Amino acid sequence: MNKIAIPVAGLIAILLVIAAVCLTKVRLNEVGIKVNQLGGGIAQEDFEPGYYFLIPGMHKMYRLDPTVQTFELGSAGDAPAIELRAKDEYRTKFDITVLYRIKKGSAHKIAADVGLTRGKIRLFVKKQAMQVLWDALGRLETEETYDVAKREAARQTAKVALEAELATKHLQLVDLLIRAIEYDPNFEATLKEKQLLAQSKALNVEKAKLEQELQKTQSIERTTEARVKVIAEERTQEIENIVATTDAKVKEINANAEFDAQKLIAEADRHLRTKTSEGELAKTQAKAKGEKAINEAYLGLGGQAYITRQMIDNIEFGEIEINTNRVNPFDVNQFLRMLGLDPANETTPAPASK
Repeated sequence: MNKIAIPVAGLIAILLVIAAVCLTKVRLNEVGIKVNQLGGGIAQEDFEPGYYFLIPGMHKMYRLDPTVQTFELGSAGDAPAIELRAKDEYRTKFDITVLYRIKKGSAHKIAADVGLTRGKIRLFVKKQAMQVLWDALGRLETEETYDVAKREAARQTAKVALEAELATKHLQLVDLLIRAIEYDPNFEATLKEKQLLAQSKALNVEKAKLEQELQKTQSIERTTEARVKVIAEERTQEIENIVATTDAKVKEINANAEFDAQKLIAEADRHLRTKTSEGELAKTQAKAKGEKAINEAYLGLGGQAYITRQMIDNIEFGEIEINTNRVNPFDVNQFLRMLGLDPANETTPAPASK
């Protein structure tokens, strides 16, 4: 057993040594480029993360970063800021950021065209970026760099040009950014004066517009007030007309009612007078008939006796002294004659009724 174990252990040791010497690792954030140092050149493929077998002295594995890379021009960057001098002799500095990456599956190609190291690739990016930026931004006058639209148009022009240049070496441009702009102090002073002048001019224009709008507003207000006044007067006149018409109708109704009432009263008075006259006539006729009947009754014998009785009943005697020598108190006929009555005349008229 010991004799067998020794060769196995030795074999394992040899394999471990071979693995340590011949195996190489490509990490997750890397892409490998395999080079045959004995004349085969760069292998025509990218090596993804993992372990690969290499023969020492014959093969060598280079590694590049396939993620997005940043190249900055400006303060604390990879290269100085781009400084441009326009026709007006003012200097302007631009801080630029270039974002790029290796196209997928093209690491071995860029290694063949540009170089196997990150530094060589960044140097290529810097050269191309400086060239297109100088060309695009150098066309702007100093004042135009303050214009956002013109500055953005120049950035887009530079981006398109740089994208085309990097694509020739299998690089993909992600974006081209202008981080900051530093203007010439003299230009800033002049620009502030121009801006203040422009703002003052714009303010005057706006004041003029405001004045025009105020005049329009005042005109509208006056027109509205006049219209409201006219409407109010028309409404007042309309109300007065309605009131007048209503009063006239009321007066007409009252007059008609008064006329009808007077007519009814007159008719009632006429009817009353007629009925009263008829009643008085009937009363007079009845009274005349009654008196006639009474007179006719008084003309009879019984009427005379009745009248005599009424007369005697209505006679009130005080103290009467009768001379019995001349008057017989028991002689009725003599007593009647003494009162002016003739008992022998049966046709003595009855006294008028009271």
